[in-house]
Amino acid sequence: MADWSMWARDAAYGLDLELPITSARAVRRWLGVDTAIIETPFTPEAMDRLQPSHGVELWRDGRQEFAGLVEELNPTWSAETGEAVLKASCVGDAVHLADRLVFPDPLRAADDQTVNDHWTTSGVASTAMQQLISDQAGPTCRADRRVPGLALGADPGVGVSRPWSGLFNSVLQQLTLMSVVSGANLGVRMRAAPGQLTADVVAPRNLADDIRFSADLSNLAGIDYRITAPSLTHALAAGQGDLRLRLRRLAVTSDPLALAWGRQIWSYIDRRDTAEVAELVQAAEDALADGGPTVSLAVTLLDTDAATYGRDWDVGDLVTVYVGLPGQTKVATVSDVIREIRLDVAASGAESIRPAIGSYDAKATVPTPTQQQLAAVGLSLAGLITRK
Repeated sequence: MADWSMWARDAAYGLDLELPITSARAVRRWLGVDTAIIETPFTPEAMDRLQPSHGVELWRDGRQEFAGLVEELNPTWSAETGEAVLKASCVGDAVHLADRLVFPDPLRAADDQTVNDHWTTSGVASTAMQQLISDQAGPTCRADRRVPGLALGADPGVGVSRPWSGLFNSVLQQLTLMSVVSGANLGVRMRAAPGQLTADVVAPRNLADDIRFSADLSNLAGIDYRITAPSLTHALAAGQGDLRLRLRRLAVTSDPLALAWGRQIWSYIDRRDTAEVAELVQAAEDALADGGPTVSLAVTLLDTDAATYGRDWDVGDLVTVYVGLPGQTKVATVSDVIREIRLDVAASGAESIRPAIGSYDAKATVPTPTQQQLAAVGLSLAGLITRK
């Protein structure tokens, strides 16, 4: 049985009180805001340590599984049962990135954005994502918008190399947009330590040949498999000009999975802010990248010596799942990234682990409104924003 512990955290990310676990559920996300709901016996000390700006961390076998801020605190007491419980809803430290906007000029005041039209950079995707975090929330950000103690991890130096731009999206949404078109399935991982938060842009580990899950391998206890038609197959981007004189460029999907659905799904992308052919082509191709068919898979796993959570596989890893019932022909093989992991732990220490695998919007649990917003990434793909 895994060794779980739960801690109250002060505003400087230091652990200052261990909390007994009555129950805990955490959802870890490859690219998004982690969430947790925890219950612990009520004490005045626990109440004091979970005040606004303070947080909670969950550890399993000496490894940080969740770290974030208290968003709602709910003490309850019943005279009938005599039970006093302190319940807290928490959001992971990536919420700092969801809370902040992408300013065209990160060093100027919010009401003095009068120099640059967009925030821009160029280069490989992971480097650009790190630059975005730094400019809008980290070391190179304007001081009054900087996340206290935020530092950057090592740059993996992967993903497509291209120009990047953003304008008044949330920083986390912009990172999601960049990941979708990066060609590298990049994620963002926040690590907390006393006095410091570290934001890592991370590339998936390819474990598809080594980590396999199947009912016949006795490491799979449940499957929820879903395939969805594309939302876009033909993207027509229109630049400057009026009516028939507008410059237009078309991108058409060549994805065999999208073509297999037998549909033509069109979208008209208004980019009247540009007359550059390359920008129109990029806008249309970016829209196609987001509008492809999706494959997602939520599974209930059983730890085995050959595939143990935390040791052999983790959120963000590329793994293989064989979809089918025990002893029957498999209907599909999914090799993709673990996007989310839902962890449930009881007071006894009993735990369940449920990952979601597949396209970028795969979910291990019912999505929150924030996650639904992030999943609607096609509404504001990088470079398609025309806010002025």
